[in-house]
Amino acid sequence: MKIFRKRFVPFEIIDISGDEVLYRDDEKLITKWLPIHDRDDVGSGTSCVYFKKRLESK
Repeated sequence: MKIFRKRFVPFEIIDISGDEVLYRDDEKLITKWLPIHDRDDVGSGTSCVYFKKRLESK
């Protein structure tokens, strides 16, 4: 299965299929990741994606 993350600032679509899945259910996905490019300021991180949550327009 392929998993993609879509960011708006900066706009990009990244394949996160290689991230380590820590938790997944029908509402959210939590992954652990390493930077795509070597960085001095970031060694690793976690991401949380909410499948059903939408931002409200004001």
